[in-house]
Amino acid sequence: MKSIEGKWAGRIYGTNTGNMFCDLKLENDQVNGTARLNDDAFGLVVFSVSGKLNTISEIKLTQFSEKEVLNDPAIIDVKIKLQTNGNIIGEWISKNGHAGTLELFPHKNVDSKDGLLEPRQIFSKSIKLGSLRLFRKDIEEIVKYIKKDFPDSRLIVSYNKYGSEIIKFADDFINELDEIKELNGIQLSIQDVPSNQLNRGINIDLFQRTDNEIRISGPNDSWVLGKAESVKLLFSQFTNKVITNYKKYGLTLNSLIFFLMLILIPEIDTIIKRSIFVGSVIVLLSILYLVHKRFIPNTVIFLTDLKPSIWKRMWPSILSWIISVTSALFASWLFYYLTN
Repeated sequence: MKSIEGKWAGRIYGTNTGNMFCDLKLENDQVNGTARLNDDAFGLVVFSVSGKLNTISEIKLTQFSEKEVLNDPAIIDVKIKLQTNGNIIGEWISKNGHAGTLELFPHKNVDSKDGLLEPRQIFSKSIKLGSLRLFRKDIEEIVKYIKKDFPDSRLIVSYNKYGSEIIKFADDFINELDEIKELNGIQLSIQDVPSNQLNRGINIDLFQRTDNEIRISGPNDSWVLGKAESVKLLFSQFTNKVITNYKKYGLTLNSLIFFLMLILIPEIDTIIKRSIFVGSVIVLLSILYLVHKRFIPNTVIFLTDLKPSIWKRMWPSILSWIISVTSALFASWLFYYLTN
């Protein structure tokens, strides 16, 4: 409970009520300091604080002031406990029978140096990722890597289940992976705990049908750029390069069909046949692109510990090549038909 040292402000409740401010010092498990209570009935009362620190700290407040507010110095016994959220709660009772509860909140940033300049701008970087194929161990590796720079923060994971969005802390998500039958995509988000400065943050969107993207933000441009590149490098090992290149550039064979169309147009004798050939090829490539985008997932996630079959792992790439070869064969047949 070393964090009990510092400045605290809050209220007391019970037979007496009022605002309280405490300045506590800690030395060898002994608590000392000053407490100032603005009692709603008696006004300002100043107490000296003394006590011993343990799981439930018992301290005494002894009134002292240049001008006594009460006729006799008041001695108040207080039992306090530091909560996991950083607040103090407790009970108090005076020697004359008054009693109640109290709650104090930390105010530990008031001694910050005047020379410390807070950042006045925030930098951000977005990077599009390619088509991804992830296994359970990959998900665990990604979660561990992202949390590395945020030891005091908790990573948030969101995903869709039965048409509803589920949001969990990353630790709970990893522990419950066995219960998740299917995962079509996930979103990861983490940022610094609230402070008096602009926060750093990482957001990662991995979807089955739309673009995969990472977004890094923070007050330091060097950190933002460096972290963006390191996260991109992490995901590069999970990238399906065949599907990624298709979505980014178009498949090589489809591009080749288009250029061959331009070269072979003069071999077709009539303007009508040329129009049919050009229109058919353009429509074909457009349809194949839409089919590719609709049926070939951008992100595939396997949650089982067992390695999936070769077909289950490779079918997106195989289907992509089948689409490409089919388009090339159809364009060749159409050219042959129009020239004979």
